[in-house]
Amino acid sequence: MEQRGRLWLVAGMALVIVALLSNAPGLDTTLLLSVDEDGQAPWGSARTVDPLASDPDSSTSLTQAAWIDPLGLGVFGVRLVGVACLAVLAWTLGSLPSWRDPEAAWSPWLASIALLHPGMLFAVGRGYSEPLGALLGGVMLLTPFHPRLFAQIKPDAGRPSLPSMVLVVSISTAAAAALLALKGLSPWLAGGWAVVLIGWCDPLGVVPAKALAPAQMDLRRGLLVTVVLGLLAAGVLGVGSVSDVRGEWWWWTFLPFAVFDVLGLYLLLGAGLWAFLERDATGLKSTREAPGLFVAVGILVGLLSAYVAALWAVEGQAWDLAWWKTMVVLGNNGRHGMVLLPASVWLAVHLRGDAPFPTERLHRAFVIVLPLALLAAAHGQTLWTDDAAEAALSHLEEGDDVLLIHDPTLAVHWLYSMHPVLSEEGPEGLVGHWRAPEAGWQDELLNGTTLPDRGDLSQVSVIVVAPDLDVTLEGWEEADVGTAPWMNGGGTWRILVPEANP
Repeated sequence: MEQRGRLWLVAGMALVIVALLSNAPGLDTTLLLSVDEDGQAPWGSARTVDPLASDPDSSTSLTQAAWIDPLGLGVFGVRLVGVACLAVLAWTLGSLPSWRDPEAAWSPWLASIALLHPGMLFAVGRGYSEPLGALLGGVMLLTPFHPRLFAQIKPDAGRPSLPSMVLVVSISTAAAAALLALKGLSPWLAGGWAVVLIGWCDPLGVVPAKALAPAQMDLRRGLLVTVVLGLLAAGVLGVGSVSDVRGEWWWWTFLPFAVFDVLGLYLLLGAGLWAFLERDATGLKSTREAPGLFVAVGILVGLLSAYVAALWAVEGQAWDLAWWKTMVVLGNNGRHGMVLLPASVWLAVHLRGDAPFPTERLHRAFVIVLPLALLAAAHGQTLWTDDAAEAALSHLEEGDDVLLIHDPTLAVHWLYSMHPVLSEEGPEGLVGHWRAPEAGWQDELLNGTTLPDRGDLSQVSVIVVAPDLDVTLEGWEEADVGTAPWMNGGGTWRILVPEANP
């Protein structure tokens, strides 16, 4: 079986290479890499006040860019960070059996979980932050449970080691702060995690020793209760986008589907963790290490699910998407739950106790997930806007701007996907604008009309029309056309320029 595990490990490595070769940078990545020296989006916020138009004067801080490309190497730097973090993550997962048994061999089966996960392949190919996020999440949640440190802060007899407690709280809190910053949230919120850790370490010995005795734990009921607690905590605290939507009915109706996305698709199915749960098992033997981590993971599943539901509510309403279509378009937001991957794998291994490693069931889990892994790796992100931006360059002069006509869904993200070409090769100071086809932009462009929460189109000399949109403008003619890659929808995009200056 170990030979089969090594074959799966090799297959995972091959899929990572395929993902890197078949993908252009993802839309979120191109947006983050477009920030200026102050960390601001130069062409305006991706979350527009006017649902049909962008405003370059409204900007937003995107501090996450410094995390995904700390060396300032652009797309290469982003992918270097992603691959390095994924490699460390795979090695760490393979080392988890030695936490229970120092004589245990490194496990290619557990390492393969990271490399075959469709969400990880999706992220590493597009340059998203999930490999780094999972690594930080692992440090945050598993540092207190490292065997050597746990033995010193939760000794069988005697007082806990104060230096070990300080070390655990410091490392875990620093990882939590970095993870929050990576997600665009305030790192100061990690102070709450520090308080929780200090209480769990119990430096004053308030918790009776009997409370830490091994017990039988009903996983299904315990997981349900902790996830609900996490959802309630998110609603009360209003962290991030939750504060903007917790009073909206959309957010409440999205919650169960977000839990299914985070827990069901990205952890149980995508990571194959269902293989560790025997079909007839309602409870597994717990040890002193398990309850605290189990509760933390369950609550965080709830918090992250609430965050995903908030993203769906905010973006779906901004783009005027149907309720069901919002989840289809943004279903990959469940990948935020992969920050729990290391802790979830450790729990899955640890709670089995002395039961044999489920290699046969894990093999079946990999077989089931393989088509999704192939799809995530080979069906890469492709950008028609690269070619459109190149075509626009020959029609641009100093002081000119560009206008993108695109449906509202992900429109500003697509606008920023032209930024690398236009900012490096186009005129200095060029500004990109976006309008929906039905936004009445013709009056703005032809008559110089300016509207609130919209940019000034008076300097626009090139219009880029998204594939298959029927857009015409009096006094403007078609200068270039091109075909979008069929893997991401196909269709024909067009470049329009004034007739007097073709």
